[in-house]
Amino acid sequence: MARANTVQSTTQSIAVDSKSKRPKLSNDRISTLPDSVLCHILSFLPTKYAVRTSILSTKWKYLWTSVHSLDFDDSVTMSNLYVSRTKKGRAQKEKQIQAQRKSFMNFVDRVLILHNVSCLRKFRLHCRIVDDMLHVNTWVCAAIGRDVQDLDLYVSLEQPLQLPRSLFTCNMLVVLKLSCEIVVNTPAEGSVCFPNLKILHLKRVKYVSDDSVRKLFPSCPVLEDLLIWRCNDDNVITFSIFASALKRLIIDSGSQDSLDYNKLEINAPALEYLNLTDGRSDYFPFQNLSSLVEAHLVVHHGGGRLVNDYGYIIFHLLHRLSNVKFLFLSVDDMKPLTDSHYKSPTFHKLTRLEVHVRSCNWNILPNLLERCDNLEVLVLSKESKRHGDPHESCWIQAQPLFLHLTTVVISGFEGLTDELELVQYILENAEVLKTMTIKMCSLDIEAKFDVLQKISMFQRRSKTCQVGFT
Repeated sequence: MARANTVQSTTQSIAVDSKSKRPKLSNDRISTLPDSVLCHILSFLPTKYAVRTSILSTKWKYLWTSVHSLDFDDSVTMSNLYVSRTKKGRAQKEKQIQAQRKSFMNFVDRVLILHNVSCLRKFRLHCRIVDDMLHVNTWVCAAIGRDVQDLDLYVSLEQPLQLPRSLFTCNMLVVLKLSCEIVVNTPAEGSVCFPNLKILHLKRVKYVSDDSVRKLFPSCPVLEDLLIWRCNDDNVITFSIFASALKRLIIDSGSQDSLDYNKLEINAPALEYLNLTDGRSDYFPFQNLSSLVEAHLVVHHGGGRLVNDYGYIIFHLLHRLSNVKFLFLSVDDMKPLTDSHYKSPTFHKLTRLEVHVRSCNWNILPNLLERCDNLEVLVLSKESKRHGDPHESCWIQAQPLFLHLTTVVISGFEGLTDELELVQYILENAEVLKTMTIKMCSLDIEAKFDVLQKISMFQRRSKTCQVGFT
């Protein structure tokens, strides 16, 4: 009885006060639904709004305390703060922030005290104004103590949040998402275990050392989906991903201007999809990628070594991915590689290739196309040639077979010599080609007409090929 009175009085303080008379609903069909169904509906709302339903009727008064999902986000509070450039206005804004911070922290505390569910399906906590790391840590521990299955943390604190050690032995976790000012300090080997974790997202977090990363992923035996957005100062030189069940990996390594030798290690025998954006790694010792089907690679110039050896690093990376069926490759300008030792691998399984270059030099293209003997779809795109950019023809020595090529799309076409040579060679040698689409840019009407005339004079080996211009 005492607890009911406490719940009632606290609920009234949480809920929105309303002294106005509300009209009675004659056909309130929603309230006739079973409590389990109503709790399921409330689980899709932010907790702030789920609690407010307590004012609807007696049936709804304590219903929110049985919802299996909690969602706390102070960003909505921040968006309505008073903004002023005056000193008085800034002081007023600071008072508002302090008041909103205190209100939000009290709200979360009261909800966690009154919430009577022993097993949480989801706990989402996004904090931008809370500045008490100990308080946030207490909330996280409360979620872990209730066997949370889906934990989503985004915190922006003056000091990075140190995750509680109990998190690393959370047996019920299936989804874990960590973002922003969070430090991953993996305990000693043997004391880390995520037996049910299938989805892991790490965005802009920091790590204590390389060792924290190395010990993390092997402790997730059923991990299938991994997303990593690295920040430039995440304290890691060798980023090691060893995950036996991993199927999908998205990793943005960011960029780094220092001369530190960075390395990205991947050992994932079940990996099927890889999306890699990298501007910092000098070496890619990938292993056991025999299951890989699709790869998206966006590789930028990075630190000193990456600038000097950029082309060679690209080809070393491609040799690790020779089993893929679909490859997207976006690269910066590179110098022609004359050393015969640095050649792209033979892609026997590759049926679709997309290549994007950031300027007019396609030095990687001939080497790559000569080794795609089962290619069916070829998509080429490049940015417009800027004034003063050098241009070197790169197509003249290439001799790909194009035995199975049916579709070609070329974007950013400017009518340059090597572009015309590429189009001519494809039309003259692609026996089963069905369509070629050329998307021109930065050309006036006369220049476009001149290009159309030249292409119309090229012979076509395929009798059914249609060439379209846009």
